[in-house]
Amino acid sequence: MLVRYNTYHQISYLSWTNEFTGGVNQQFTDATDYLSLKEKMDILAEENALLRKQLVQSYLKSNNTFNPWIDTVYNQSYVYRNAKIIDNELSKQDNYLMLDKGSLSGIKEGMGVINSTGVVGIVTDVSEHYSVVMSVLHSKFQLGVRLKSTNYFGLLNWDGESPDYAILNNIQMFVQVAEKDTIQTLGGSGIFPEGITIGMVDTLSPIEESNTWKIKVQLSSNIQQAKHVYVLENVFKEEIISLEEEKQ
Repeated sequence: MLVRYNTYHQISYLSWTNEFTGGVNQQFTDATDYLSLKEKMDILAEENALLRKQLVQSYLKSNNTFNPWIDTVYNQSYVYRNAKIIDNELSKQDNYLMLDKGSLSGIKEGMGVINSTGVVGIVTDVSEHYSVVMSVLHSKFQLGVRLKSTNYFGLLNWDGESPDYAILNNIQMFVQVAEKDTIQTLGGSGIFPEGITIGMVDTLSPIEESNTWKIKVQLSSNIQQAKHVYVLENVFKEEIISLEEEKQ
């Protein structure tokens, strides 16, 4: 009765109820936003995969021009599929990752795996729903790379020490190597497109007996914190393999 027949008390009561219900609604909104965060992240990863398909590195040149609107069956050389890391080894000499996508999602052995900042590894085993990836942090991982500033190329591998660094070998000592120079994929293997960032030059020291540099590379992809990745399919890989076999 006090609230019903007194204007002041009506305003006070309505103000209190609005504050209370507003707070409850805000908490509910925050909770639902949090619960839908995974779905939003998955959607974002899918959108990123679609955008990466439109990068210049994902297409072949036709008559020295780039035209993403031409039939992609003949011009798009890489297809990107998003996946999530569900297991990640870091403490061994031979480290692997496991992804939540497998053959039913189009994943195959030999496909390259990257994240938003660099190279993560190469697919080695596949089941219907999962796949195993040889991490960059694996003693047998090797990748042809180049110095961005000079285009000289060498071989990148992991020395089993820090998860933040790898070693670039086979760069001749006459090559001028600058600290912080960017290291990129060479693209010759058909596993990764040309020009994907690997990391940057941290330090270098001479290997006198071979007249080459030993270059310590700070990896750009933080394998320890990696969650979402992209699996790369080279549409023309079988053609590349066939030509390589004919040379032997």
